[in-house]
Amino acid sequence: MNSMLSKFIRHSCSSSSSKPSRLTKKECISILQRCNSMRQLKQIHCQILMSSLQHNKDIMDEILVFCTRPQTGDLYHAERVFETLIDPSLFVYNLMIKSFTKDRQPEKAILLFKSMRNASMSPDNFTFPLVFKALGELRAMAEGRKVHGFTVKTGFEFDPYVRSSLMDMYAEMGAIEATRALFDEMPERSVVSWNVLIASYIKCRKFEDAITAFLRMEKSGVELNEATLVTTLSACVSLGDLEMGKKVHGFIENRGIKGSIPLNNALLDMYTKCGCMSMARRLFDEMPSKDVISWTSIVSGYANSGLFEQAEKLIEEMPYKNAKEILPFLASLLGACRTHRNVQMVKKLEKRITKLESSLAANRWEDVTEVRRRTKDQGIKKTLGCSSIEVNGIICEFLAGDASYPEKTDIYSVLSSLSRAFHLEEEKEVDMRMIEMV
Repeated sequence: MNSMLSKFIRHSCSSSSSKPSRLTKKECISILQRCNSMRQLKQIHCQILMSSLQHNKDIMDEILVFCTRPQTGDLYHAERVFETLIDPSLFVYNLMIKSFTKDRQPEKAILLFKSMRNASMSPDNFTFPLVFKALGELRAMAEGRKVHGFTVKTGFEFDPYVRSSLMDMYAEMGAIEATRALFDEMPERSVVSWNVLIASYIKCRKFEDAITAFLRMEKSGVELNEATLVTTLSACVSLGDLEMGKKVHGFIENRGIKGSIPLNNALLDMYTKCGCMSMARRLFDEMPSKDVISWTSIVSGYANSGLFEQAEKLIEEMPYKNAKEILPFLASLLGACRTHRNVQMVKKLEKRITKLESSLAANRWEDVTEVRRRTKDQGIKKTLGCSSIEVNGIICEFLAGDASYPEKTDIYSVLSSLSRAFHLEEEKEVDMRMIEMV
């Protein structure tokens, strides 16, 4: 900590100091910019009040910037400071709306936007995307359409950033037709707008449309980026479309695109989840850099394919050696072994996990709690199972645990009938074996 800040903190708001030194605006901003904790900031804020500088916009902006930093700030304190401002600037409104949106408080973000409008302040192209994101989280279609109309009136309708965020808002609400209409109306389409369209189809579970959009984008001449490829690969995973996944991989190699860790992980995820472990292993071995996601994908891929020995061998080869790091991988493997009813491997893994948890508990019980949480999140909790069948040219998709199908009653009735029929057949087989034994 520099001497100026140290000296200030020692004297500000101290009971032993009968006459705290008053700060100038320049000194105050300089100190705020070097502040590194909320404790320090509150002491500085106290001295600002003593120096009657609480109405200086530049100083209050600095306080709010610090308070809204996710790592060191305090959004609650920022909110209290904001309430004291007489005439907040557009910058401050945008800062607070952004912070509430990032902090998953969309209701407060929208209320602040309304307050801004009531103050006759005009939003800009930074405001609207933040508001659309908040509205998307709230699924507030009526309000979203109103704000959409407002962008038309204010001339921001075709701003690329605003347009893309508007497309994303409608996709969050499941209104993919509105997203597509906005895309089609665009005079020029950038890589960002194409990426938003592909991602929107995926959000609305229109995976085939996402692939079609990717192919159209490729033909349009717009330069694809890493986000395009990662998103498209996720559509291939959802469809179980190994051939399309291979085409995307071929596109990457033909264009000489150097795979970053996220892109290589997306390819690895596609191969493992499509059951092509030979290509997955080849890709994994060729990856110049790997992270925990890379190792999780390959281990889970082997485990879910029933190749438990290979999965266990990879766990031994991992660069992660302590119990806290290894346990989530073992839990993932354990879950797959239970699914495949590999009793011998289940018993072996359970013993090993118990031993590792015991060694961890000897050091810190908090670590055990954290590992168990990670175990649940990373190992046992899985993406919902999805299957699809084609009936009379129509693809019907089913999600595990989803009981929202219109034909639910008929489906369960047929399944019940089949189940009873299977039980009857089993009983007949048992009866025949008993007769043969007599």
